[in-house]
Amino acid sequence: MRKLLPVLFAATLFLSAFMLFWIEPLTGKMFLPLLGGTPAVWNTCLLFFQTGLLAGYLYALILSRALSLRKQITTHVVMLIIAALINLPIGLTTGVIQSVPRDTLNPAWWLFGRLTMTVGAVFFVISATNTLLQQWFAGARQDTKRDPYFLFAASNAGSLIALLAFPLILEPRFASTVQHKAWSAAYLLLLTLIITCAATVWRVAKPNAKPSIEKSDTNDDDASSLQYETPNDEAMPPDFRRRAWWVLLAFAPSSLMLGVTTYISIDIAALPLLWIVPLTLYLMTFVIAFAARDVRRTARLARLVSRGLPGAGLILVLVYLSGAQEPAWFLIGVHLVFFFVAALAAHARLAATRPAAFHLAEFYLWLSVGGALGGVFNAIIAPQIFGDVYEYPLAIVLACALRFASSNERTDAAHGESQATKRKFLHGVLSRDVLRSDILPSVVIGTLTVVLAFVATYFRIGMIEGLGLVLGVPLLISYVWLRGRVVGFALALGGVMLGSSFYMSDRTRTLASERNFFGVLRVSQTRGGNVRRLYHGTTLHGRQYTDIVRNCDPLSYYHRASPLGAIFAAFHASRRGDNDSTNPETNDDAARVAVVGLGTGAMIMHARQEEQWTFYEINPTIERLARDPQYFTYLEVCAPVRADTVLGDARLRLREAADKSFDMIFLDAFSSDAIPVHLLTKEAMSLYLSKLKPDGLLAFHISNRNLDLRFVLANAASEYGLTAINFEDSNAEKNPDKDASEWMAMTRNQAIAQNLLEDKRAERIAARPRARVWSDDFTNIFEVLK
Repeated sequence: MRKLLPVLFAATLFLSAFMLFWIEPLTGKMFLPLLGGTPAVWNTCLLFFQTGLLAGYLYALILSRALSLRKQITTHVVMLIIAALINLPIGLTTGVIQSVPRDTLNPAWWLFGRLTMTVGAVFFVISATNTLLQQWFAGARQDTKRDPYFLFAASNAGSLIALLAFPLILEPRFASTVQHKAWSAAYLLLLTLIITCAATVWRVAKPNAKPSIEKSDTNDDDASSLQYETPNDEAMPPDFRRRAWWVLLAFAPSSLMLGVTTYISIDIAALPLLWIVPLTLYLMTFVIAFAARDVRRTARLARLVSRGLPGAGLILVLVYLSGAQEPAWFLIGVHLVFFFVAALAAHARLAATRPAAFHLAEFYLWLSVGGALGGVFNAIIAPQIFGDVYEYPLAIVLACALRFASSNERTDAAHGESQATKRKFLHGVLSRDVLRSDILPSVVIGTLTVVLAFVATYFRIGMIEGLGLVLGVPLLISYVWLRGRVVGFALALGGVMLGSSFYMSDRTRTLASERNFFGVLRVSQTRGGNVRRLYHGTTLHGRQYTDIVRNCDPLSYYHRASPLGAIFAAFHASRRGDNDSTNPETNDDAARVAVVGLGTGAMIMHARQEEQWTFYEINPTIERLARDPQYFTYLEVCAPVRADTVLGDARLRLREAADKSFDMIFLDAFSSDAIPVHLLTKEAMSLYLSKLKPDGLLAFHISNRNLDLRFVLANAASEYGLTAINFEDSNAEKNPDKDASEWMAMTRNQAIAQNLLEDKRAERIAARPRARVWSDDFTNIFEVLK
């Protein structure tokens, strides 16, 4: 039995970690549709899970220090049973769905509370299991001198396999409801394994045993073997400096992970697959960093990885500040490569300072404190204090500042770290040497960037040449001059980021900027003042002329010659029974129109008198900006009809509308450049059709830099017997204020379909044979990447 004990504990830890990282994307996907599919949902979920880990590690630390081994076992088994009674089976209740806030700017706290109610108890007790099982194993008086850190590998393996299995196996093949039941059953299996582990330890534990360090004559690899005996003076606790170092090294990768996740998902799609990639890389860096038991080998790894960090940081900052938006695969790759290198450098330094096994619970606690603080900073604090996503570049700078110095410093044999380096970073940032060698050079770099920005603006240098001058020159100088200075190079990158803002901001004048849970909104005006624009993140969401002669002309994707204009013309022509659609003032029978997504409100300029229009908008700030005449006047001044606005997620609020009540439903919802996926599934399609009259028209705006969604919608249309017609506009007018766009219209009304197909840009799209229709349970991002 003693030989099988490591296998039993490893299997239990594997399953425990698998379940933790299975429930994370499963829960995130469960709540995503309730709040409009915004990437902030996942960031808040990650904050919740990091906080749950912190609470679990704190609970494990208190149990391991305050109770005997047998009392620990009894307490934890009881807690596991109580958690099962509270949360199982997991799933959304009707009460949770009905409590979704309608008009709040920041539903993060609502989401945090509902996550606690839904999975909080089971996540808490499972997160504590990892640490407790490792300590119980060490307390079983094994003949081997191996410390329990080797079980960390089994835990990491379970985590990695769960993260890979969810998008590749679980999500494509099993409905969410099936996964909820399977996870609940797995919890009962885990409880059985934990009780089995506890029983094996119970027999060999002394009734009042307490943890302590037992001296060993073995080499450094086995220098600490945990036994449950009377504590002795050799279990010296880590000092404040070392704990602070652990927190800082855990904070930076956590914040960086959330930043890169937001960057990826905001312009492509808020999907579990895109959330999981950064999280998987994050976990892989832990696996690699803690793989070596010799801390000196880990320190060498940290030093080796740190050598590549300046180059990766230089490329990332250049790409990030350039505002490049294509190709998506290259941009995502650059961000992920830097994230992996930076996280591995930080986690390797963490592993090099890990304590003896007696302090294992405290070590995990401080790691979780750092990770949770990273989540709090990105998900809660940053949206309140920053008007834009500044936390991501700040995390980039911090990650570069935490790398090992390139010089050959003497390494402390016990901890694998340069003590001089840690003291300098934590206590000597404002020393004279740092001021002269790090701060002043970075100020010079930042000043140079500002000067070059004004030069490029004054001489009207072209876009590519200007970026090369303003960004390329300072970054190259920083790399050549300061890459050997850890703090200096990091601050120089920050100086370039700050200085380049003068170049970027000179192109337009910002009239309003606001950030909330749903993203960053910005209203800008061109230099000449003749056009105002609305941006969500990096993507244009509408324009309007400011002069009184043209200010009621719909622009951007909504101009009269656009595919949208053709769709309206075809619909109105079918209602008149002829093809004369040239007069926009023709008074048809009053139609009811629903539009999901408000933007600037330009779409209402296609309305006919006496039509009834209702906009569904999840972001209250967008409605306020669209209805404020100092920014846009489509809704309040120009509109031929009065439009109502319903705040909240469209799928939830459309349920409240009467069945078969709309003649047209338009889907024009975007989060930056990403279309919320839960608005494209067959369940969403079923909802739209239930609210649409049998001869009505359904249209989707699918303009996108990265995804080709034509066949996703064509497959769904075929499922419900609809004719799908796609319009792709190449912007033949070449007017910079009238953007190319792509729309797909669906209808059962053959008169409307015939009118639509008369446009030369129209193309009937057939479903792909044997293609699986996207649903709330299944999406495949790979098949739609451009």
